[in-house]
Amino acid sequence: MLGAPFPQDETYGPQAAATMLARHLAADDVGEWLALGLPALRLVPAGPHDPVVARLGGDPDLPDDVPWPVWEGHGPLGYVGELDCAALAGADVALPSSGRLLFFFFDGSYDDHEGVVSIFDPGSAAGARVVHVPQDGVARRRTPPDERVPRLREVRYAARLVMSFPCRELPVAEAALDRLAGRSQPDRPTVDALTDALFEWPAEPRHQVGGHPHAAQGPAEHDVAEGALRAAGATDPDREAIVSEAARWSLLLQVDTDDALGAMWDDCGTLAWFTRDGDPTVHGFAWQST
Repeated sequence: MLGAPFPQDETYGPQAAATMLARHLAADDVGEWLALGLPALRLVPAGPHDPVVARLGGDPDLPDDVPWPVWEGHGPLGYVGELDCAALAGADVALPSSGRLLFFFFDGSYDDHEGVVSIFDPGSAAGARVVHVPQDGVARRRTPPDERVPRLREVRYAARLVMSFPCRELPVAEAALDRLAGRSQPDRPTVDALTDALFEWPAEPRHQVGGHPHAAQGPAEHDVAEGALRAAGATDPDREAIVSEAARWSLLLQVDTDDALGAMWDDCGTLAWFTRDGDPTVHGFAWQST
């Protein structure tokens, strides 16, 4: 389970989350909302003595026999970053036991935004890619195959344990909010004040491994589920099917818009890669703009 190997974030860790919830909830409701949360790892710039668990930006280290990911008909993908699987062995996420996971994304700038990665277009799935590089493989630093491919500034990250909360539109959160609204709490802020606080939790940039993804425009879990259903042949999946499928997907990596990286995903959006049924070889993708 995620916990002991990683220091708790003083501002957004489980203890801080309980304090935040107590400002908006009666004492007997705090426990319920803490139970809805999931531990996650917030990626923060690594200090001189921090173990590095991830790198965003820069150029990837790839074996010579691994081609640079390309979306056929559109162009090469941009390199987003990588996770060190061994360094994250204590995280409650589906990762290979060793090696590195590299993440690539086609942000549209290469072809003047003619190509757009969208859950509504299964053919665009090639615009977001995950590549596993084994630990014992020989790799070298590779530059993009074309100067038009966007490049981010390199930042190395350590991990801090935080508490993440579900989007208010997920069924489990909707039910909890309905129960809360049905109880009279004249001495407490409104339900809207609670959901506003949860939406701002944690502060940007929200680079994260595991936990609940941040919801800029509704549940990202529903987006990846709808994309998977459409890829399987469903032309217009209904909410029940999407909710059922979403339960099978778990957040792997979330990368936020970030000035330090020089990263802007559309209109201050967020990229999110997921795994399905705990399988470290099956990946889905969703991205949202604010």
